[in-house]
Amino acid sequence: MGQLARHTDHTTCYTWFVTEPIAIHDFFEYYTNYIVSGIDSLMQSDVPRYFTQLGLEMAIDPWISPEMLETFVAPNDTRINAQVHKYCGKIRHHCHGNVIDYLETFSSMGIDGIEPLEGPARANVDLNRAKELVETECCCAEIFPHRISKQLIRMRPY
Repeated sequence: MGQLARHTDHTTCYTWFVTEPIAIHDFFEYYTNYIVSGIDSLMQSDVPRYFTQLGLEMAIDPWISPEMLETFVAPNDTRINAQVHKYCGKIRHHCHGNVIDYLETFSSMGIDGIEPLEGPARANVDLNRAKELVETECCCAEIFPHRISKQLIRMRPY
């Protein structure tokens, strides 16, 4: 999602979700296949299996609707996350914004950790509520990403 939104102006990018849904699906499928293939190649080496992704804040309100997240983004990110998990890896998302209503969807996509979870006045996340929603599946952190790596080791045994 982030690659698409960053390589065009936002108006054009998000208009395509409505006017060119087949092209958006095709783009995400192509890009996801490329990433999954890359994960397979990368995992043949001795690289650490902890990954960070960016850009989910571009896949929430006000940019796209929850339905569009489920249609366009979630299936592809779920597939990427599953590929990382296939190799016993962990994946953390860096995502700003009003994400409290999206945490369960993010967790169901296989994200092992998410940060920063920003409270008022920056966003709408109450860290205690976030932990109630997803802590057994997803590590939640405020703005201390260096602390999350140790917590991820204990999450989601594969």
